[in-house]
Parts: sequence; C-alpha cells; structure tokens
Amino acid sequence: MTDPRQFLTDPKIYNIGQELPHASLLPVADLTALSQPREASPFYHSLDGQWKFRWGAGPAEQPEGFYAPDFDDADWALIKVPANWQMEGYGVPIYVNDRYAFPTEPPKVPEADNPFGAYRRVFEWPEAWRGREVFLQLEAVGAAAGCWLNGQWLGYNQDSKTPVEFRVTEQLQAGENLLAILVYQWCDGSYLECQDMWRLSGMERSVFLWSTPRQHIRDYFVKAGLGERYRDGELSVEVELINYDEQTVVRSCQLLLRDHEGKMLLDQQQSIELAGNQRKTFHFQGFIPEVNRWNAEQPYLYQLALLLKEEAGRVIETLGCKVGFRTIEIRDAQLRLNGVPLIIRGVNRHEHDELNGHVITEEQMLADIRLMKQCNINAVRNSHYPNAARWYELCDEHGLYVVDEANIESHGMYDEAASLADDPLWQGGHMDRTRRMLERSKNHPCILIWSLGNEAENGCNFHHTYNWIKARDPSRPVQYEQAFEDWNTDIVCPMYPPISHLEAYAQKEPQRPLIMCEYAHAMGNSVGNLIDYWRCIRQYDCLQGGFVWDWLDQGIAAQAASGQRYWKFGGDFGGPDIPSDGNFCINGLLFPDRQPHPAYWEVKKIYQPLHFEAVDLARGTIRLHNEYQFSNLTALSIYWKLWNDQGTLAEGQLTSALEAGQSELVVLNLSPYLKERPLECFLDFSVRTNTASTFLPKNFEIAKAQFVLPATAPQKVFPPTGRLSEYQINNQLQLSAPEVQFTFNLETGELEVFRYKDIPLITTPPRPHFWRPPTDNDFGHQMPERLAIWRTAHEQFLPHSIQWKAQEQVLATQFYAKELDCYFSIDYHPTADGQLQLHCRFEPSHHKLPELPRLGLYLQIPKSLQQFEWFGRGPFENYEDRNYAAHVGHYASKVEEQYEPYISPQENGYKTDVRRARLSHPDGVTLQIEGHPHFGMSVLPFSPEALTRQHRDRLHTIDLQPDDHYSLCLDYRQRGLGGVDSWGALPLEHYRIPIRPYTFQLTLRAYKQ
Repeated sequence: MTDPRQFLTDPKIYNIGQELPHASLLPVADLTALSQPREASPFYHSLDGQWKFRWGAGPAEQPEGFYAPDFDDADWALIKVPANWQMEGYGVPIYVNDRYAFPTEPPKVPEADNPFGAYRRVFEWPEAWRGREVFLQLEAVGAAAGCWLNGQWLGYNQDSKTPVEFRVTEQLQAGENLLAILVYQWCDGSYLECQDMWRLSGMERSVFLWSTPRQHIRDYFVKAGLGERYRDGELSVEVELINYDEQTVVRSCQLLLRDHEGKMLLDQQQSIELAGNQRKTFHFQGFIPEVNRWNAEQPYLYQLALLLKEEAGRVIETLGCKVGFRTIEIRDAQLRLNGVPLIIRGVNRHEHDELNGHVITEEQMLADIRLMKQCNINAVRNSHYPNAARWYELCDEHGLYVVDEANIESHGMYDEAASLADDPLWQGGHMDRTRRMLERSKNHPCILIWSLGNEAENGCNFHHTYNWIKARDPSRPVQYEQAFEDWNTDIVCPMYPPISHLEAYAQKEPQRPLIMCEYAHAMGNSVGNLIDYWRCIRQYDCLQGGFVWDWLDQGIAAQAASGQRYWKFGGDFGGPDIPSDGNFCINGLLFPDRQPHPAYWEVKKIYQPLHFEAVDLARGTIRLHNEYQFSNLTALSIYWKLWNDQGTLAEGQLTSALEAGQSELVVLNLSPYLKERPLECFLDFSVRTNTASTFLPKNFEIAKAQFVLPATAPQKVFPPTGRLSEYQINNQLQLSAPEVQFTFNLETGELEVFRYKDIPLITTPPRPHFWRPPTDNDFGHQMPERLAIWRTAHEQFLPHSIQWKAQEQVLATQFYAKELDCYFSIDYHPTADGQLQLHCRFEPSHHKLPELPRLGLYLQIPKSLQQFEWFGRGPFENYEDRNYAAHVGHYASKVEEQYEPYISPQENGYKTDVRRARLSHPDGVTLQIEGHPHFGMSVLPFSPEALTRQHRDRLHTIDLQPDDHYSLCLDYRQRGLGGVDSWGALPLEHYRIPIRPYTFQLTLRAYKQ
C-alpha cells in the first residue's frame, strides 16, 4: 500500500492523484441560488466537524493500516476540522521568521522529529447524488498529506494553502464511508513555505464533497475588461467542459449576464459535441455599452451564469460567479485601473486568529474588511500565500484591491550556496503552487496583481513562473520583490526602502511604477515617519504607495494563573530546544483580538482620500484635494470649526461635488475672529458620511485636518501677589502660603515636598531624565546598547552648586555628571499662588556623547491624582514622528487608562505638543503642568525602568506589577519611534536628539477646582 513517507523528501513529487486545478466553482440548484452561500447548494456536503485523531511525534509512531475501514480507532481522540493541531493541544506551535524550524539540508527533513496527525471520518453521502460525479476537496492542509477513501489510496499533496481535490466517484460506496488522511508536519515542500508566521499543521480550511453531472463545466475563465475609452465592457469567457461517460454526447452551454438589478444584458448559447472522456474548451464573447466599472470605491458586480443543458434543453448544471468589469495596465510608469493611476493605500494580511491559529471565519474576514475600510485602506497583499476562497468573494463585493501571492518562500536558504529559486530540480514545485494559485482565483475582479512569491531570491524557476502567468493571464501585471529591477517583475516592489531610495528611483525617469510590497514595519510601538513617506509618494507620479507590514499581531491568547488574559509569542511554547524568533510575529496595526493599536489611527489619517492644504490661513483659504480615484465628494459633508483654548469661535458646514483627482479652493470668512489674537487658534476640518453603508455608519469620519494659527498679540499676565513665608531648619528650606507648601533640600538642591491643603502632589523630586524604555524598533538598531549610558545617567548628576536667592525667591541648582562631563541646571521659582516655575538647562561639555533617547524631568506622584486632563495632541498615544493624526484638543481620561498594553511592554502612553495638563485628586485638588510653549509627557502606573526589557523577546504584560505611585515624565523632547524597519533603521534624523545644549521651561501649579 502507498505510504506518504516515501514522498516526503522528493522535490519531484508534490501532487499525486489530484484533479487539475480550476476556478472556484460549485453547481447550484437553479439561477435563484447563485448568490446563496455554498452550504445552501444541494451539491455541497460538508465534512467539517469532529474527526477521530491520533497524533504522533514522528514517522516511527505512524499507525499502520489506519486507513482501513475495519481499523479499531476506539481509543483515538476527537479533533475538530478545520483546526491546526498545535492549537488543539498536540505538538508545539513554532514561530520563526526567516529560517526553518529544522536543519537546512534540502530536500531532507527530520527523520525522527517529524510530527504527524492521522485523521479518520465516517460519513454518508447524499442519496440524490447517485449517478453523478463526486469530488472531495480539502481547502488547505499542510504540510504533506496522503488520502484514502474506504481503504483505497486517493493521492498525495504538498501545497498547504491551495485546494486538494480528488475525484472519488468510484471509491464511494452505499451507506457508511471511511475517509482517512495522514498529515506530516514537514516535507520537502516545507522548504518553499518559510514564511514569517507560526508554523502550524493540519486541515486548516474546510473539507467537503461536491457533486456534478456526468458532463460538467470543469473550469471557466472570465475576462471582463473595458474598451479603448474605458466605458464599454468587453466580456470573454473561456469554458472547459468534460465528459465522464464513454459515449459521445452533445451538450449546449448558455451564458447569461445580468446587472445588479437583475436586468438581462447577455444571453448566448453554444452547442458542443463531447467524445467519451473528452475535455473541450470554447469561448463566449460579449459587449456591454456604458458598463458599470468595478473599482474599490464603487465595486459594482454583475451576475454571470453558465447553464449546461442536454440536447432536449433540460438544464443539468448551473453555476456562475460575480463579474467586475475593469482594465488593469501599466502606462507611463503607473499602475492604472480603468485608465486612472492608482494610489495603493495598502496593508499586508496574514490569516491569523488568536485562538485558532490559521483558521479564519467569515465573521473575522468581514471584521477585517470593516476595519480596513474605516482605516481608509484600499488594498491588501495576501502575505504570503493564497487565502481562503471566501476572502476573495468578500473583497470583490466590498471593494479591496488584492495582490494574490503564491505560497512560495525559501527565505531560510538565502545564505546557502545554491538557491532553490535557481535550481531546476525545484521548478515543478514552484510551478505547481503558482498554477494552483492562479487557476483557483482567476475570476475575481479584486485581484489586480499576481505575485510570484516572497523572499526566495530570483532565478530560473521564477523566470518560468513569470512567463507562464503572462501567457495564461495577460490581463494582470505580475510582481516579485526579489526580482528587484530585473525583467521578471512588472512592478518594482521593494521592501522597507528608505525614503532616499524612493526619491532616487523616481528621479531616474523609470518605466515601471514603484509600489512597496512591505514598508512601515508595525512592530510594537512603531509606524513613525509614515507622513514622511507619503510626502515623498505624493511628489512623484511613479510612486504609488505600498503595503504596511502588517495587519494583525500574531499573538496566541493565553490566561495567567491570576486569570489575567494576555498573548504569547515565539518561545512561549515548548522547551529551549524549540527554535524561536521571539516576539517578531507581533507587528500588526491591530492587537490579536482585532482592537486597533494607536498606529492604526495614524495610518487612517495618512491614507485618508481627502487632503487639505493651507494656502492663506489668515484669510481662511484652504485647498481641498480629492484623492479618491473614482468618486466625487457628494456623499460626504465637510464640517469646520475655528476654536481656541476658551471655546469655539466659529463653525460651519461645506458641501462639495469635487470630482475624483481634482482640487479646489475653499474660502472661509475667518478674518473677524483672527484680529489681534492673544491665544493660538485652531482650524479643524472633519469629513463625514451623509448616509450609512455596509461598513461605514452615517456621520462616520472619513478624513480630518487641523491647522494652527499662532497668537499674534501678547497675552495678559497677572504676576502673583504676596510672598511665600520662608523657614529654614538644618538643610530644609520650607516656603509656604496659606494653602501651599514647598520644601527644598539645600544639600541636594531638590524639591522634596509640594503640598496643597495638606494633600501631597509629588512623592519624589523632579530629577533629570534621559531614558526611555526601549521599543521593539529600538532593539532593532541596538539602542539599549548604544545609548546605555543614558539609562542610569540620572544617578550620576550630583549637586554641583546650590544657591538660594532669597530676594527673588529662586533656588538655583546645578548638577554635574562627572563621567558624562555634563551639567543639568534647574532654577526653581515658587510663588504664593501655588506655582512652581522650573527653568532647566542641559549643558554637555562636548559633543562626543551618543544622542539622547529623551530629555526632561521624571518624578513620581501619588495615586490619588487619578484623573488626567490635557490640552495637547490626542486622544490616543502619540510621538514626535507619529502625531499627524493626533490633533490638538482638550482630552480627559483616567491615569490607569493611559497605559497602552503592548504585548511586549515598552515605551507607551506618550503625548506630544502638550500646552497644559492636569492631574486631579477626587476632591478637586489639582496639579497643573504648563509648557513654554509645549512639552511632551506621559503619566503611567509603571516606571520607565519597569518597562525596560533586557531583551526584545522577553517580558509580557502579565509580568508587570503596578507601582504604588504614578510615574510622570515631563519632557523637552523624546526621540521618534522610527518606522522604516525593526531590525536596524534609526528614527529619521530630524526626529532624533543630538548632543548639544538645550533649555526648556515648565510650570507646576497647585489649586482646587
């Protein structure tokens, strides 16, 4: 009997006994059922559910003869299908990024340590199917699978992400049938599946039977393009029939095309003679004048139906698909859809669920599309494999541009002498995966681009697959990042290029567009400098956007003994011998439960399809750019408001019919409100939907903008009246007024007590502070090592000179750090009305020190100050290079809510451009902080030191224990987060803090609200 073990290490064997790949199709009962879920078809029979299951650690444990109907499986466990067996408690989930989870000796895989799962399922098939053809489909199973039905060998498969299909008509029997499947975790095909994701195994998509008549529409290829003027639809449908009978028959095939309202547009029929066991291909052609064109903004779909009939005219098979008319081309170094240059506001998406691994439900797909639409994302790269079939239908329906990628990545072979990309022995495996990708999904209008694979170098195998795709489907461009600018990619699609690379490419007048297949690596607290990328993209026509890496943190849900929920990452399963790349799988815009990270809002703002440009703010002149490619603005309303710290000055609403890609001037009458303004003013715009749609409710904010108008007249200042009472004892200087008390230590030069009505406002003195807890990006460029001197620098600053200027009531303190040869001075000026002005100076004696992570003051405050309000950027966390979406406003929150629970703790919760902040006691006693003019800050239940990891892949949220105080950081500046990549790129230079003298001023004030 055939044993799958004999095929596990032979690159020439990857597909035995399977049907030739074809488009996703399923016969239905009649025309009215074409839009129903496949489960409603009488010719679909699901085998999902509970299966008998035996897991083993290696081939030696394989249960011999388990595929026989009389095999005794009484002691076997049950497992659900679809599922990854590691998520069901069998084996170990392994996360590695760019390497293999086993020794690299292709085509060898571990002989002993190669876990398997043996599956058995008893079923009965529908009685009504007798006399028809029956097929078995496993939508995705990996890595290697052998299949038996009723003890008879069906065949073998090695592509984990495309359907496995067998014709089982002859193996089925009346009554009960036994389907047995043996899945191995590793095979030589695993060398082509080295993607940056959890390495999981098993039947992770549905298993089902489906049935056809003896003459059957085996495949069809719909090409729905546009004529020269991009107005008229040109339909070409290639249909392949197959005859499973021995005798010659005549059949007719009818093509029907209806619009969304059900109006018949095409009705054609052809008669075909089929010899016994013959396959035959023929074509339909059609023309639809003034067709409704498909695009992501207006995803108009037509209904295509194919009816197969007997000679007498009886319909024996009905199937079809949705059709979108559109033309994709590259012209003038731009990717164009329907003649219009596209702007790709994209994201990469893995199929991942926090509980079920690679098993994704339709509800989760819809949740992803909803969140993408609400984030102004219009394109998705299926990284790095074909997705579940339903995903494409939803993208067709709701409008997302898709890059479909072959399940090919041999990343772990990069440094080897021989690349699999250039080894002819592996050409068949490359070709099989490419063909299966294209044939299954070729009829989906959402797919604009085919991708040959990911990070597998370039060579003859990719030359071959490129040529095959171009011959099979010339209607779409093909891309491959590893081709760089070689001939076998129609789009130059680099990963993580610096902005200088984009500029250099655009300035050499290229012939191909550049669309980044990956950029803005969203690992942890990241996605800095995204606005810098898009300023560059908007400058050059050939730069057409890119795909953020990536959509969702690939964390696995877990629960601590305390009951606290958290997420695990690489290294959290198995022992130290399990390979792991730690938390490098935690790099999405969403948490694993699909709640947005703060970076999500930055992406939404930068991707927004309306762009506001200040022309003359003082005169209220704004230029509005409509960056939709196909939609005018009639479905949106534009609200504006002029305001200052004291309230709203003016507001109004605009409507516009501005066409796609056009600009217009908007003039607001602001001059009456802007004369001699002592306060800075803000002009805000909010663009919202007029009506509800599938994913966007009515009044949903699509876009926004904010412009700042600085004050032009001095603000009245009322100096404090009265002096503080002064009292010195030993080394203590106490200064007090009726409601406020300051106590300074004259030996250390520090503020030890700040009270208001006997309520303490600080628990430690304000001290110089230079360290930020490393982000994931910081670890990538060795910031903890390179800037380690600043982690403990605050401990080195010792009193150098302390002078109490009694007449001015100013304590001038200068600290000196001998090892750093730096001075830090704080002049404290307390006043009788409860204010404490701090004038700070940082003075390095030379410029040889490494740059600063941050520059400011750190102090601890009582937990009784639990209410937090601020006038600055918000409401979400923001940083110097990621605050474009965080508009200045008045915000309020609890301090406990300021902590952003990144899966790996790191710097978080920051606010930039703060004018004023308040921390309040429940009885109204308030500590107010003001900047001159602005400052950055965070207030958290964890200290910077507690949030500092020793290594990037250590520490989880549950490892943190809240302090008995709050940590308050008040900064002149904190360096940017960076966002080019997470393994070496620094924040852009203008977001860093070089060594030089700095001065800044803060005012602390105590009062009762």
